[in-house]
Amino acid sequence: MNKLIFIFLFTLSHLLADQSQYDSYYKLYKQKEYKSAFVGFKELATKENDNDAAYILAYMYEHGEGCSVDKDKALKWYSLAAKQHYEDDKSRVDKELVLTNDKLYSSLSPVQNQDTKDTIHQYLYSIFNVKAHKTNYLIPLSARVNGSYGEVGDRYTSGNEVEFQFSVKYDFFPNLLGLDEVYSLAYTQHSFWQFYVGDAYFRASDYNPEFFVTVPTKTEYFKAVRFSLAHMSNGLGLPDERAWNYMTLAAYFQYKSIFTEVQGWYRFDDNFDYNPQLSDTLGYGHIKFILPYKKHLMTVLLRNNFEGKGAIDTSYSYPLFGKSFFLYLKAFAGYGETMSSFAGSPEVANTNHYDDYVEKIGIGFSISR
Repeated sequence: MNKLIFIFLFTLSHLLADQSQYDSYYKLYKQKEYKSAFVGFKELATKENDNDAAYILAYMYEHGEGCSVDKDKALKWYSLAAKQHYEDDKSRVDKELVLTNDKLYSSLSPVQNQDTKDTIHQYLYSIFNVKAHKTNYLIPLSARVNGSYGEVGDRYTSGNEVEFQFSVKYDFFPNLLGLDEVYSLAYTQHSFWQFYVGDAYFRASDYNPEFFVTVPTKTEYFKAVRFSLAHMSNGLGLPDERAWNYMTLAAYFQYKSIFTEVQGWYRFDDNFDYNPQLSDTLGYGHIKFILPYKKHLMTVLLRNNFEGKGAIDTSYSYPLFGKSFFLYLKAFAGYGETMSSFAGSPEVANTNHYDDYVEKIGIGFSISR
């Protein structure tokens, strides 16, 4: 676990160092220290091919900020910035899909009634305001590096498996209290598929419906709060059921391009205590860092119960085709990977996956961030 933490923190430090350069130059520009900002943006645009730096550099040449007015050089840097943005845009898979759908829609025979036309358009485009909630990903190879999962009943488990997550939300009502808040419903399924063994069964799946309200705070660093009511279950039924009902309170912060989520949760009492040690293992909250830099995106989630059981869950993504398909790398080390229990009595010691220390890495694809 320490090695994984070191690798991700080392990578993080480089990302932050690069991002801080752009931020520091932009801060100089906003303070009208144009000469220093000009030197910095020119270096980023020349050596790093930074499109945003190239655009600002062109603007500075055009208006003589930190340099003499030079329309030719302004045009050169505007052109370079625009060319790169054009190259990125024309390779977008989602753009091609929209254009193809438009061609199909335009090939239909005309309908006079506007309401009927709207209904047809909604049917063909499936417009119903569903958005990605958590990351939607497929990892064809997720490899456990500290042993295997033992046996599930009489079935053998491999340390290598397919992992995927499906997560959507529906924003159904805005601004009921006049706070610009948004009311949402969400559903997430996180599954572990033993694809590489004979019968290719699902080792575990967690099902997580939620209702939540997000309220913007409109301050410089503190951006929003979110309150949620949620349920999570492995859906197995007794004696292997693992489930809990809980509420969460999350706060979201932004410093420059770094986003932070601080979330705490409270478990409700219920009639069937399917996993009494869950809170002892998962603790009562987590902190998550979201770190975008240019086209790169890294996330780091940290959790600890302050009694020796914690987890670090990290991911990295990079667009492969436009803005809708991403390379996705994921690493996990710690407790609470999944809620599921092994087949057998819940009273048997060490039958809980969430009480099993896991180290694993995986590589695959995501279709949302």
